[in-house]
Amino acid sequence: MNKKMILLFLILCIPFTALAETVKVFVPGMVCPLCLVGIQKQFKKDVENPKKDVLLDLENKIVTIHTKKKLSDAAIKQKIKNSGYEVKSIERVPTPTDPNETPSDVLQKDALPNLEKQEEAKKP
Repeated sequence: MNKKMILLFLILCIPFTALAETVKVFVPGMVCPLCLVGIQKQFKKDVENPKKDVLLDLENKIVTIHTKKKLSDAAIKQKIKNSGYEVKSIERVPTPTDPNETPSDVLQKDALPNLEKQEEAKKP
């Protein structure tokens, strides 16, 4: 009985946000913002709000997906293939450790050191 109570307690203490993740997918065939609509439809069951959680960086051909649950690479590739596109690469973004932080904040932190290095390289 005690083991069952401890197990139940542990299960209830696991934060459900730990199941969520942010994924960056390189999709070279995307050429316009309308391309994103089909991909948003494919992920509508995996995200809270497809218009806010499936984003497109058209310049870099990267789709960022904030999912409710972890998805395998194969599942992500299949959903994007169903939209008519091919996946070149998938990158998983670290989950925020600060409860007030969003996955977008983590992405910006990761980008900041790279921007600083680029600025230093430009200096004579």
